[in-house]
Amino acid sequence: MFSPKATFSVTVNFLMLALSLFLCTDDAVAQVPILIKRRDSLTSLLKTQTDTSRGFTLLRLSDNYLRLNDGHNEPAIKYSTEAYQIFSKAKNGYGMAWAKFEEGTAYMSLRKFPLALSALNIAKDTPISDTIKRKNELLGTIWNQIATIYDDQGNMVQSTDILIKKVLPFYEAAKDERNIAFTNASLATTFLNFKQYEKAVYYYKKELIDYKGPKTESYFAIDYSRLALCLTEQSKLKEAKPYLDSALKILQAYPKSYPWLKYYYGNANWYQKQGQHDQALVNYNEALAVAKQIGDQYNSINILFGKYDVLYSQKNYTAAKPVAYQIYNLNRQLKDTIKLDRIGIYKILYEIEKATGNNTAALNWMEHYSALADSINKTDEKLKFNGLEEKYQAAKKEKDILKLQNQAKEQQLSLNKNRLFLVLLLGALIILTLLLLTYFTIAKNRKRAAEQNEILHQQQLKQKESEQQLLTFNAMLEGQEKERTRLSRDLHDGLGGTLAGIKLHLQSQANQTQQPGLQPIIEQMADAVKELRRIAHNTMPENLLRFGLEAAVSDLCENLQTPATVINFYATNLSKHLSQQEQLTIYRIIQELLGNALKYANASEILVQCIQSENHFSITVEDNGNGFDVDTTMDKSGMGLFNVQNRTRYLQGTMDIQSSKEVGTTVNIDLKVNNG
Repeated sequence: MFSPKATFSVTVNFLMLALSLFLCTDDAVAQVPILIKRRDSLTSLLKTQTDTSRGFTLLRLSDNYLRLNDGHNEPAIKYSTEAYQIFSKAKNGYGMAWAKFEEGTAYMSLRKFPLALSALNIAKDTPISDTIKRKNELLGTIWNQIATIYDDQGNMVQSTDILIKKVLPFYEAAKDERNIAFTNASLATTFLNFKQYEKAVYYYKKELIDYKGPKTESYFAIDYSRLALCLTEQSKLKEAKPYLDSALKILQAYPKSYPWLKYYYGNANWYQKQGQHDQALVNYNEALAVAKQIGDQYNSINILFGKYDVLYSQKNYTAAKPVAYQIYNLNRQLKDTIKLDRIGIYKILYEIEKATGNNTAALNWMEHYSALADSINKTDEKLKFNGLEEKYQAAKKEKDILKLQNQAKEQQLSLNKNRLFLVLLLGALIILTLLLLTYFTIAKNRKRAAEQNEILHQQQLKQKESEQQLLTFNAMLEGQEKERTRLSRDLHDGLGGTLAGIKLHLQSQANQTQQPGLQPIIEQMADAVKELRRIAHNTMPENLLRFGLEAAVSDLCENLQTPATVINFYATNLSKHLSQQEQLTIYRIIQELLGNALKYANASEILVQCIQSENHFSITVEDNGNGFDVDTTMDKSGMGLFNVQNRTRYLQGTMDIQSSKEVGTTVNIDLKVNNG
């Protein structure tokens, strides 16, 4: 008995999988409103920024459009191109590479592969100066996208070579366990598509066993199911079953979608190998129901082949026959032009017609098979399957062939008429749907406009209240800094001078009288003088008054650095003509952010960056610590972030906080200063 599986191209299967994972999971759908809200926030922030801070916001906007995947990816190209020009002017290699990556990804989503490869090649060749982790994560991601393009173009050898020799080493250098797991999963799926089950098992286990993070997302269930399928094909049924159970455990938290399809298919295959045909049919039917629900016709063909195998092996030819024709019709709807797919379908149609005693139809499918086999085999090597070629040559001499051909033509004319009717009906339905969508869109826009006007009014009221509060806080800040300056001067010049005088007097007495009992007192007085000077310096940093902002911030980073936390400080074009009040405000902002990072983040590395361009001053403080929920923390924030916000408003600035748990926190602040 012949029982082929569908051999649809790896590229199509790969793309359909990616699309299904994005569109058919609750997580992706739930993210859409968040992404739209984030886009609006970034667009507003962009209006207030210049230079590199604007560049990073442009890249986040580009990424936002690509994540939404709503078919409008041209803005992603526009934003990434503008960002590249900004970073190129600033000679920022990390920003340049990131910008070209976003541009290449946008072209890839538009199926413009030559342009995508050109941009990604520039990205990977751009020199990057950054932390080891960020540099290697970016390079790994760039190479991974290049591998995906080769995969889409059907060059699986090149794609696999890049994943193994480029992507994995970069992620391993960055110690990025999650992306290492995802790369192993990609390699495993490639080997599965080529039926190299042993290699596929190796990489699936690298993903699912070596990765120690939580495995609750639905795509882990997909890979558990695929691992079980590979083991089943190797007849390792006992080893395969626990992985199917793991997939089912994860999927209990998810509605029926693409991951369930892969579970049911793997489970059906396992029962089929066990000889439990009834259970296999139940699972194949469940998989088909999910495929129909999510509109996945490509995977439906593979499932139908499995169902056909079970029915044929049971000699249930009456049930197997409509399944065989369902495969044929679905393949035609998809307009599949892969000859090996069609020749396999022709063979099972011959097989089932022969088994049901319909020799005329069987000869018809034999003719299709032979004609296609001739076009495939241009060498002396010919396709032979159970003597079908010889049987066809003998049957071809029969006089009934002409009659069969005429019947086929009549059936084709009938099919063409039916197809025309269906096309016209579908066109009418599309027009009606468009009209309904237009009506509902207009009504929705009117309602949204009214809501936005009300929101705008409330925002104006809140803005007036905030402006009044800001005036009050600014006056309080100025008063506090003046009082700190006076207190620092009094402590240093007054009490500090007095204590220093007392120390000198005691030292003189000790030298004259040779009294050793005075020495401990002298040392205590010296400690008191040092502590007094430290308090005076914290109250008003002396380096800021004497040497300016850049020296003061550098000194602050150096003093706060500990063996457990490295603080890197970078400054570009900081003017020495800023007013003392502006310098002091900027210093206090950085001091407060560093204090928060050291106190709460548990970070091993902190980056402080200050960039000035004429009247615009940008501050970035980034750590690789614990991260936090920004919305929740801002609602409950104490005086720390409250003071940072108000000092930012004092200089007519904006603040943006990006934070992810176990990844870290980035605070971007843009200020307006007087560079006079």
